[in-house]
This record gives sequence, structure tokens and C-alpha cells, in this order.
Amino acid sequence: MDRVFGAVRRHDAAAGAGRVIPMKVLTAAQMREVDRRTIAMDIPGDVLMENAGRRVVEFLAERFAPIDTQRILIFCGKGNNGGDGMVVARLLYTEHRPQSVHVVLVGSPEQMKGEAAENYRKLVASGCPARRPEQLHFPFAEPQSWLTKKKDTLHTQWHRKLPRHCSK
Repeated sequence: MDRVFGAVRRHDAAAGAGRVIPMKVLTAAQMREVDRRTIAMDIPGDVLMENAGRRVVEFLAERFAPIDTQRILIFCGKGNNGGDGMVVARLLYTEHRPQSVHVVLVGSPEQMKGEAAENYRKLVASGCPARRPEQLHFPFAEPQSWLTKKKDTLHTQWHRKLPRHCSK
């Protein structure tokens, strides 16, 4: 959702070129209920997470083409939003091979449970770099040029610059 303009857009082939399809925006509680009901219909949480991550990657590949020239930094927590971010990182790393993909683990891997823990294991197995903030050593000259991703409860915000505290 573009919170500045209040627009919600679908970025996929189903929407058609330049077409905006209205979408309902849910609160965190409503989204948890949708997830619960979907899982109750025998659609596993890991499938939901994989599908959500794949859609984000498709959007990135379209919006920031050519994606293989990008340097991407993804911040992931220990919960399911972090699990979503790890799916995105793994898919970018294995399927699109950008210039670089780095994951900053805001939570400890030992604290991860369920799908988040499983996606952490998959991320590590893929070879994608994942580090805790205290392990970071930015090996590049201009961190402000990185495309960064910050996962919030219901939406993803895309920024062209690293937050000041991350660029030091």
C-alpha cells in the first residue's frame, strides 16, 4: 500500500499493464484471522509464506529490473515476518542472482520457531549470507546506494537509502 497516496495496487500479470485492481487493506488482527482461516482450510503456513515471498520477488524483479545489477539488504526478525523476508532473500539469491544479497538477522536464530526457523535453515542451506547486526562489516563504498527492505506488520516499505544507524 502506498500510504502517502492511499493507493493499493496489484503488481502482477492478473492486473494487466498499468491497471489498478482495488484491494482490501486489513488490520494486523484481521490478517491474523485470514491466516488462521486459510491454514484451517489445510493450506500450510509454509506454503503461504513461500507464496508471499515469491510474489514479493516477482514485484522486485519487475520494479527494480534488471534485478541482477542490484545490491539488496534485507532485515529479518525472529517471527513470521522475518520468515517472509528469509523466503524473499533465498529466492532472490538462488533464482535471480543479484549483485549481492545480505540478510541482517534482527532476532537470534535460536529464538526462531516454526516456519521462520525452517526458512532460516533453507536460507543458510542456499548459501545466502545472513548475519547478526554485530557481525556486519559493510564491504562497499556507498551503503546509501543499497536497496533496503524493512518488514512491518502488514506492509513492506522500500527505501533507496540505508537508515543512518546502519550506514556507520
